[in-house]
Amino acid sequence: MKDSHKAQLGEILSAFDAKRAAVKKETERRKTAHELFLEAFAEKTKSVIRPAMEELAIALRERGHDAEIVEQAESSDAQGRVQNARVTLSIFPLGERPRHSNELDVPHVAIIANSHSDDVYVHQSTMMPGRGGQAGSEGKYTLDSITADLVQQLTLKVLAQAMVG
Repeated sequence: MKDSHKAQLGEILSAFDAKRAAVKKETERRKTAHELFLEAFAEKTKSVIRPAMEELAIALRERGHDAEIVEQAESSDAQGRVQNARVTLSIFPLGERPRHSNELDVPHVAIIANSHSDDVYVHQSTMMPGRGGQAGSEGKYTLDSITADLVQQLTLKVLAQAMVG
């Protein structure tokens, strides 16, 4: 190989290595930022979201209904798809749980950590066992905007639509 070709190849490979290192550094920076977001989401769940949901669950149980709060950490399924971190309050009117458990079968509010944009979105369902209803996204929020008041307002809205119509 000519010296000029070796030099040109060296330049190309050095540029490639530099580009690859920059991509790796950015990927690590994003991963670190996402990990920090997930830690902040877990803290918000512990200090704000779950306590707000627990207050509602207690009040529901006092009136003969049941409720369940489930927390899920971010994970990947068998196909490598990300399952977002979330905390879900499911409500069981009159304490009746569906035979075939599916989160869409009962009224619920889920606060979900978006793994792609490091913000939070809310999924809600007004489905009542044997009666139907609606399920879907309620909106997108910053983590800082999630307050106990917001969690309870969203849940009360779902309950009003599901139980009263």
